[in-house]
Amino acid sequence: MGQKITPEDMLRMYAIGMYPMADSRESKLYYEDPAQRMIIFPSGFHLPQRLRRKLRQNKFKVTCDIAFAAVVAGCADRKETWITKELNEVYIELFRKGYAHSLEVWQDTQLVGGLFGTAFKGMFVCDSLFYRVTDASKIALVHLMARLVKGRYRFLDLQIPTDHLAQFGGTVITKQEFKQLLQEARTHPAIFPVLLTESPLRFFL
Repeated sequence: MGQKITPEDMLRMYAIGMYPMADSRESKLYYEDPAQRMIIFPSGFHLPQRLRRKLRQNKFKVTCDIAFAAVVAGCADRKETWITKELNEVYIELFRKGYAHSLEVWQDTQLVGGLFGTAFKGMFVCDSLFYRVTDASKIALVHLMARLVKGRYRFLDLQIPTDHLAQFGGTVITKQEFKQLLQEARTHPAIFPVLLTESPLRFFL
């Protein structure tokens, strides 16, 4: 890409089913439009019993949109990352504009995991997640899914199929199926609820 990407560029790409990628922290950006995608329908989210028990223990505090930049930094804090400096800046600007959101998982005062993503119409894109303590990113995912249920989102886009995410109800679909769902999501009203007063477990009985 020859010119600097803007938040508006990102939203346009999400609108047609593409997402940004880079081969390394210092490499140039490009857009992916894969033949297969993994998504989760909020109604089809599966919460494993072991994780359900861990949530009941209340060992972690979970917040939303409190430390967005720190979550993006946590996701990029690895040997190889696709989150370039330019993408980091764009995601922070999307957050400032109200499109991007983060879930933060805390142990005492330490940020030990989280995820961030972008809300587009009735679709939420999970851009990345990280953990420093076992299950922290999974707990963030549960809290995200509870918000997507409450906010009446059509689906969660996980982008790349993985066995890890399949255990939560992740479904692999074709590019054509994804584009059809995206068209439906573009006319589907949804509002991201930053504050969640109920326990996330209430949404997955």
